[in-house]
Amino acid sequence: MSRVARNAAAILVALALLVAVGGTAAAQSALAPRVPHRVLVSRPDSLTAISDASARALIDRIDELLFTSIAARQPIVRVYTAETANSTIDIAVAEDTLRAVLSGAAVGGGPLVESSVATTATVTDVSHWLNETAELFAPLLVMVDPAVVQAGSTGAATVREQAIATVDLADRLATPYEATLWMSGLMRTDLGGSEGSASVRLTPIALDLTWFRDRSFGVTVSGWFQRNDDLRFGSADDSQIEPTVTAVLTLVGAGIEYRALGRFGASVGLSLYTGTAWVTNTSDVAIGDWDDSDDFVVYLEPGEEATFRYTTLMFRGGLTWNATDRWALRTRFMLAIHPLMLLGQEDRIPYPSDGGSAFLLYLPVGVMFRF
Repeated sequence: MSRVARNAAAILVALALLVAVGGTAAAQSALAPRVPHRVLVSRPDSLTAISDASARALIDRIDELLFTSIAARQPIVRVYTAETANSTIDIAVAEDTLRAVLSGAAVGGGPLVESSVATTATVTDVSHWLNETAELFAPLLVMVDPAVVQAGSTGAATVREQAIATVDLADRLATPYEATLWMSGLMRTDLGGSEGSASVRLTPIALDLTWFRDRSFGVTVSGWFQRNDDLRFGSADDSQIEPTVTAVLTLVGAGIEYRALGRFGASVGLSLYTGTAWVTNTSDVAIGDWDDSDDFVVYLEPGEEATFRYTTLMFRGGLTWNATDRWALRTRFMLAIHPLMLLGQEDRIPYPSDGGSAFLLYLPVGVMFRF
């Protein structure tokens, strides 16, 4: 396999990893787990109204005993301030009656839940009342969403509310069609050497139209126009001379696309392009390639032109910032390579593969509209 093909294979591995990361990120959108109910349990007062000393001693610890009895049936967390509590259990002695009243999130704004026993009750009676009250309150103190207070804000939002907002945004972004106009970017063609460098070009200009059959996977058709002198389509007989070639590519393509939706989204895809290339040797030396016997074969003399069918396979991965539900800015990384180069069959390409059959394009600017 040639040096260009080995470099291309390494880039394809990187793109595959990008697909895996994108799929993992898309899968990690589950809502946060719920947490135990936070309950404020008050201490009883006015215990002098209870004549039985044993019962009075029991009721003096009734807040701890009631919390423990409920927690044995339903996981709850005891807190000691109203600001941190989801619900409150008020325990009070009044009118010869010991009452426990449940209020807050547990009743959801509905009527208070109350349980009571006479202050003249025996220890056995109070113990039975304790178990009955725990049985009554426990099913109401269900798991709740963890609260998150956003820094710099005066309110609090739950993780579930944030997740709902995220899902709602993804739903709005999941339109069946996307159209993107691409322009400019950095291009590098010397993939097999260490002295190549990226150059900024206004072209290629590309228009992509994608139809998504579901939220994530779609089919893309594209138009591609490129005019620059980065694609050399051959080299000079003298390795010290760098030839100049003007190339114009007009291509159409079709492929597949995967997207991950969100305010900042991602995409990966693959497309096969084919079309016409017009190439002019604008240098003062002939360009060509070497055959198997190391003889230089001229492809274009100085000033000579050639027209041929150009084919390339483009692997891409990119990022998207969705400014609104309809409009977005995009950028991407692309590897374009002739399919025969992936098979180590460069000699079957009907034009010199050096400098023309593989290139990198990254950080182009794209404007996308969803509909």
